[in-house]
This record gives sequence, C-alpha cells and structure tokens, in this order.
Amino acid sequence: MDYSKNLLNVFNFLASSEIRLEGEDIHSCIGIGLRLSYIFQTCCSMLIHLLTYFCAVQGYLSVLSFLVIQHAWLTVLHGTSP
Repeated sequence: MDYSKNLLNVFNFLASSEIRLEGEDIHSCIGIGLRLSYIFQTCCSMLIHLLTYFCAVQGYLSVLSFLVIQHAWLTVLHGTSP
C-alpha cells in the first residue's frame, strides 16, 4: 500500500469538503468524527511501518558494524587483513 498516496488523499478530501459544526447537526459531527478517525488510523499505520523499517535498518547496521569491528580486530591480531 502506498501510504503517502493515502495521506495525500486524506488531505485532499479534507480540503475539498467544508467542516462546519452548526447547532445540533449530528450528521456533521459524525462526518468530522469519521474523517478524524481515518486520519488517525492512517497516521498510526504509517508510524508503525516507519518504526518497522527503522528497526530493520537498525538491525542491519548493527550486524554491519559487528562485521567491521570483527574485521578490524582480526587485522590488529594478525597484522594483516584476513
């Protein structure tokens, strides 16, 4: 799913519709609630995916740094590159 496209669609939807709260217009309140709920759901979903990618990148970097440190340590011990 393209989350940036979804977020753009949400903002376009909000920009194209008027949000007004007039008296006891319950339909207006429900519409605002649904829009805000959709925005919140989309943002949370994007945040979860960003955190997942961040953790994956962190794991990759930690393995990479371990290999670099191991290579440097073996070079120091043996005096030459393994």
